[in-house]
Amino acid sequence: MALGEFIENDHLRRYLGERFCHVYHACKNDELLQFERLITETEIEWMLKNA
Repeated sequence: MALGEFIENDHLRRYLGERFCHVYHACKNDELLQFERLITETEIEWMLKNA
């Protein structure tokens, strides 16, 4: 996963700074978790038709 690659990249952490990388990773990870919890209308319709 790209977020894992980002946080493990030593060059980026040195260039951008540990604190920035930590905060950026935390924010993007939270965004991803929120997105994964979202069920769209299309998904609901598909589930109701195929249940």
